[in-house]
Amino acid sequence: MEIPNGIFYLFPILKDEDMGKIENELSETMRGVKFDSLIVEKVIVGTINYRKFDNLYSDQYLRLIKRKSIQPKQRIRYQ
Repeated sequence: MEIPNGIFYLFPILKDEDMGKIENELSETMRGVKFDSLIVEKVIVGTINYRKFDNLYSDQYLRLIKRKSIQPKQRIRYQ
């Protein structure tokens, strides 16, 4: 899955049916969103690392500029 930004939820699952209930509740709240599940069976120690992608460099942003004929924002020059 390639997305510049996303949401990462952590839920404790104590019973097998808990995961299905949580996915159903989220699906009703955020219609049209696809969820991928991952079950972690061991204790997580530390922090969750993620990479924040500058959306101004994404293909989605470039297509949006062409489709809407809007002025692009100035990109940051990373060194």
